[in-house]
Amino acid sequence: MPDASSTSSSDAEDPAASDGGTDVGETAASDGGTDSVDDRPERPPSARLIDALGVVDHAKRGLVVGLALAAVVFGFFVVLPLVDPGTPARAESPLLYLALAFVAATAATLLVASALAVRAVAGRVMAYAKWVRRGAVASAVGGAWWAVTGVLALGIATETGVPASAEPLVLVTLPLPVLVLAVGAWSALARSGATEADATDGDAFDHVHARPRVANVGAALALAGIAAVHTATFLQTDAFLGTVPGNVTGSGFLVGGALALAAGTAALALAVHRTTDARALTTGASALAGASVGLAGLVATEPLLTAIAVLVLPGLAWLALGVTIARDPGTYPERPV
Repeated sequence: MPDASSTSSSDAEDPAASDGGTDVGETAASDGGTDSVDDRPERPPSARLIDALGVVDHAKRGLVVGLALAAVVFGFFVVLPLVDPGTPARAESPLLYLALAFVAATAATLLVASALAVRAVAGRVMAYAKWVRRGAVASAVGGAWWAVTGVLALGIATETGVPASAEPLVLVTLPLPVLVLAVGAWSALARSGATEADATDGDAFDHVHARPRVANVGAALALAGIAAVHTATFLQTDAFLGTVPGNVTGSGFLVGGALALAAGTAALALAVHRTTDARALTTGASALAGASVGLAGLVATEPLLTAIAVLVLPGLAWLALGVTIARDPGTYPERPV
């Protein structure tokens, strides 16, 4: 016969037996122990970082830009001389330009993807008001520079007050300010959405979604016009000095670029006008851009209007718009994107 004291002692030493034989592992599982945890491995930190930065989407956008640039490069150097007799043919083999197009596509893809990824990181930490102000200052400087270049070009073309020795300076600096205006287009686009009044009740303000549609269209037109006018400064340099455009292609870049740049500038000025109290300068920028639109269609037949419609008026418009944004860069959330 077993001793009662030994039986009670063994029961005390075995908690599982005293609990009705419940297994320790089952208890651990019921308490959320290791047996209830999913055994699937976690995603590596690099994969989470790629998802957070949207690298795949940026790469797709970069590829689209790269392919478009490759088509433009090949079309400009190979196809255009075949369809436009006024454009001189290239002596090199088309295969060389095909290789050039591939290099351009690859470089553009990597550049755009990297720039978008950097923007995704910078957008979470940058002080938007400060950078919008800096972009506006750059656009104001570029606009003033371009307007002065236009005045010098007009003076050379009309032989009134500007010596011919200034022509090399005009030709060297002619393509440069338009690149600065691309920064201004970004600052104007950002400024057009900088108003907390667009936030709905209970929703965090997001200046990207708050942008009016006219601002997005204006920025696209302005950037397209900037690119076309920049190309025209190489194809039709003499047109800025009062000479009739020499071929249809150069004339098309000149007129189309001037119209797009002026229309985009006017649209951005109107969008910024909506969100700022500096109404006089934005109204002046819209009026100057509108006058440029009216004159841009005549530059192919009236060469003296080229410097006014393509350089002076848009330059003054961007000077006024840049000063407006620099004085009032807007209000943004701490992490706008």
